[in-house]
Amino acid sequence: MYIITGASGNTGKIIANALLDADKKVRVISRNTEKVKNLAAKGAETAIG
Repeated sequence: MYIITGASGNTGKIIANALLDADKKVRVISRNTEKVKNLAAKGAETAIG
Protein backbone atom coordinates (compact mmCIF):
# COMPACT_ATOMS: atom_id res chain seq x y z
CA MET A 1 0.00 0.00 0.00
CA TYR A 2 1.15 3.51 -0.82
CA ILE A 3 0.30 6.42 1.46
CA ILE A 4 0.19 9.84 -0.16
CA THR A 5 0.10 12.98 1.98
CA GLY A 6 -1.04 16.19 0.36
CA ALA A 7 -3.07 14.23 -2.17
CA SER A 8 -5.23 17.23 -3.03
CA GLY A 9 -2.18 19.19 -4.21
CA ASN A 10 -0.66 19.22 -7.68
CA THR A 11 2.09 16.64 -7.16
CA GLY A 12 0.23 14.37 -4.75
CA LYS A 13 -2.79 14.18 -7.04
CA ILE A 14 -0.66 13.17 -10.03
CA ILE A 15 1.17 10.49 -8.05
CA ALA A 16 -2.02 9.08 -6.52
CA ASN A 17 -3.75 8.91 -9.91
CA ALA A 18 -0.74 7.18 -11.50
CA LEU A 19 -0.65 4.57 -8.74
CA LEU A 20 -4.40 3.97 -8.94
CA ASP A 21 -4.17 3.64 -12.73
CA ALA A 22 -1.50 0.97 -12.16
CA ASP A 23 -3.92 -0.92 -9.86
CA LYS A 24 -1.90 -0.21 -6.71
CA LYS A 25 -3.50 0.13 -3.27
CA VAL A 26 -3.44 3.78 -2.22
CA ARG A 27 -4.38 5.66 0.93
CA VAL A 28 -4.55 9.43 0.57
CA ILE A 29 -4.33 11.90 3.43
CA SER A 30 -5.88 15.31 3.02
CA ARG A 31 -7.20 18.10 5.20
CA ASN A 32 -10.34 18.30 3.05
CA THR A 33 -12.29 15.21 1.97
CA GLU A 34 -14.07 17.15 -0.76
CA LYS A 35 -10.78 17.60 -2.61
CA VAL A 36 -10.03 13.87 -2.72
CA LYS A 37 -13.48 12.56 -3.63
CA ASN A 38 -12.33 11.81 -7.17
CA LEU A 39 -9.47 9.67 -5.83
CA ALA A 40 -11.87 7.84 -3.51
CA ALA A 41 -14.12 7.15 -6.49
CA LYS A 42 -11.14 5.52 -8.22
CA GLY A 43 -10.58 3.23 -5.23
CA ALA A 44 -8.27 5.12 -2.89
CA GLU A 45 -8.83 4.94 0.85
CA THR A 46 -9.12 8.41 2.35
CA ALA A 47 -8.02 9.80 5.70
CA ILE A 48 -8.25 13.25 7.24
CA GLY A 49 -5.04 14.66 8.62
